[in-house]
Amino acid sequence: MICVIFSQKAIAFFVKTFYNNIVLKISLERKRIAKLAWKEIILFCFNEK
Repeated sequence: MICVIFSQKAIAFFVKTFYNNIVLKISLERKRIAKLAWKEIILFCFNEK
């Protein structure tokens, strides 16, 4: 019984950390892409003038 409870907690913990890591990576990628996009837009606007 204790083993079952422990394994469920362990699985939940691993899933949570794994999920958090994925979300973190995605948000970091989005920020990076957004920064690059803004740079492109700003450069484009300056070049148009």
